[in-house]
Amino acid sequence: MNTTPPAAEPPPADLLLAACQESVLLVDAQTLCIAAANPAAEVMLHYPPGALAGLPVSQVESGLSELFYWEEVSAGEYRTLTGVRSEYQRRDGSTLPVERSVRPVSWQGRTWLVISSHDISSMLMQEQLNARNSALLSTTLEATVDGLLVTGLDGRIEHFNHRFAEFWMLSPDLLQGSAEGIRQAMLQQMVDRHAFELWWLKTLEHPHHDYSFTCVLRDGRVIELSSRPQILNDRPIGRVTGFHDMTRIKQHETALLEARDQAQAANQAKSDFLSHMSHELRTPLNAILGFAHLLREDTDEGSREMVGHILTAGQHLLALINEVLDLASIEAGRLRISLEPLDLAPVIEDCLMLVRPLAQARGITITLQGAPAGQYCVIADARRLRQMLINLLSNAVKYNREHGSVSIAVSYTDHGMWRISVTDTGLGMTDTELKQLFQPFSRVGKHQNSIEGTGIGLAFTRKLALLMHGNIGVESEAGTGSRFWIDLPAGSLPLADRCPPQAEHEDSSSPQMATLLYIEDDELNQRVLQSVFARLRPQFCLIMAGSLGDGLQLLEQAHPDLLLLDLHLPDGAGLGLLQCIRHSPSGRTLPVIALSGDSGIEQAAAALESGFAGYLTKPLDIDVVVKLVDDMLAAHRLGG
Repeated sequence: MNTTPPAAEPPPADLLLAACQESVLLVDAQTLCIAAANPAAEVMLHYPPGALAGLPVSQVESGLSELFYWEEVSAGEYRTLTGVRSEYQRRDGSTLPVERSVRPVSWQGRTWLVISSHDISSMLMQEQLNARNSALLSTTLEATVDGLLVTGLDGRIEHFNHRFAEFWMLSPDLLQGSAEGIRQAMLQQMVDRHAFELWWLKTLEHPHHDYSFTCVLRDGRVIELSSRPQILNDRPIGRVTGFHDMTRIKQHETALLEARDQAQAANQAKSDFLSHMSHELRTPLNAILGFAHLLREDTDEGSREMVGHILTAGQHLLALINEVLDLASIEAGRLRISLEPLDLAPVIEDCLMLVRPLAQARGITITLQGAPAGQYCVIADARRLRQMLINLLSNAVKYNREHGSVSIAVSYTDHGMWRISVTDTGLGMTDTELKQLFQPFSRVGKHQNSIEGTGIGLAFTRKLALLMHGNIGVESEAGTGSRFWIDLPAGSLPLADRCPPQAEHEDSSSPQMATLLYIEDDELNQRVLQSVFARLRPQFCLIMAGSLGDGLQLLEQAHPDLLLLDLHLPDGAGLGLLQCIRHSPSGRTLPVIALSGDSGIEQAAAALESGFAGYLTKPLDIDVVVKLVDDMLAAHRLGG
């Protein structure tokens, strides 16, 4: 016997459109089959138009909770459902999370169920992402070693991590209590609660700003507080304050300061002792040397030799005492130096004059690799610089081999320093010996007992170099020799020190005083112009440079009125040299005359077109050179 109920006419379509923005299924409560579906439902479940009609609803709603619901419907129980999460079975077998609502409707004596639903897969993904971020944030907050406190703009406590509770030793009962109770528990532990309250009030009055504060607790802990605004949509909604325990750091700082003070006191005591002893020894030693000089003139030949030994030993001892005194003065901070611009040329010549007799006695040659007056200027103390150079030169002679050589040279470094290098052909040093250099009273090498010395000179030289904002270094190879150098800051000499005084008989119509810079690597060509201007324009100051690099350095130091530039230099050639000059601040508008061996008209025209003020060919016509320089200087002064 067929018990299937006769087909019935479904409700009007407007019932299906009640929630037209969602997917809608109309289910016959007696057959539990889908009577109709709106297009949104067909698209969501991947069915073609009309294909859902007649399907059992269990083919779409296959979840366990849904099966229970439809069993209730079969038993005649019709419940309204609202906002129930479920899963729909699509035509391709995939599942789709939805949120559905079921509403029973009576029509023509039969009950129909209207199911409206919408896809919540994106919402679930966002919920999972939010849950993950929340878990990550919570784990991070709880894992930090700092205590964290989150408050509202009114100072009300909203959240804190477990480290915060441990930090302030808050009991479980207190944590369950009011925010005011927690704040009072914090204040009771502070040495200066008033200062904290003022700081806290300032953070609330200025919610956009970051603030920090350090407080000391009654148990001796030192806490650093750092408070920053909590921002949402570019507006502050509260504050996050971190509490960091600085106790150990402060204890270490205190210990370091105490150790520093003790070291300084010990160093001061040592320096005071050395200074006192040096003065006490030097006073009687001066008398010994003075009387020894007198005795040498009044004694016979045999006694004179013994008095000579007394003088030699006394002078050696006096030198040692003087070095000890200077070293002690540096360590005690009492040594005063006077830094000023110095021309290296006369300083080096003075030192060579003193050292040459010692070198000649051993057949050692000393060469100076070009240090013309006015070219190299350093910022240094003149007297102390002479001490430093004499120390390096005398060591280069003393520790040299017989008939060896010593050379001294000046070069520019990449750090704005002039480097004075002293190179010898001595026995050199090993890596182990090099590590012992520059230490007071340290003498290295097998020859230390056979060569007179105190072991203080290099240590003293190094300390002087550092006081002058410079440095000292060494390179050495055993059996080959050594090279010591001193780096000192580059300076600029006053014009009066760079240029010779104006001749008294100079005519008032003669060209005015000027500074010329000549960049030329050939020494003979340099000498030619030096002789020309010395005789025809003695009021001109001619400064020489042997390379483009040295010339650029002198350009910034001397600020010349005119530049003579050879177009064939060891570190550059051609018309592009002018661009290097123009990139220098002092060379942007400076008139530059090119000197070249190319006498072709094309080369001269190209030089003038590129920006040179003039072009001179070698060999130079003296009259042409002097006239062109006079004209360029006059035009430059009128233009300036």
